[in-house]
Amino acid sequence: AVAAVPESPQAILAPTLGGDASLAAAVDRLRSRGEIVIEELPGHEKHRAELGCRLRLTKVNGRWQVKPWPASVSKRKKTS
Repeated sequence: AVAAVPESPQAILAPTLGGDASLAAAVDRLRSRGEIVIEELPGHEKHRAELGCRLRLTKVNGRWQVKPWPASVSKRKKTS
C-alpha cells in the first residue's frame, strides 16, 4: 500500500513560472520569508491534490496573492 501524503498547510502551490517575471518575484519574496512554495509542473494539473497544499498563489487585479485552496481540492478522506 502507498502511504498518503500528509497535508502541508504551510506549503503554497504556485502556477508554472513560464517566464512571468512578476510571478517569479512573488515566489522569491515568499521563499525569502521562509515560506515553502511548490511550483506546479506543466501537465501535472490532475495531481495537484497529491501535493497537500492548502494555499495557492493567485493573480488578483494584477498582483500575486496567497489565497486558501478550494476545499474541494484540498480535502482528503481520513483513513484509520
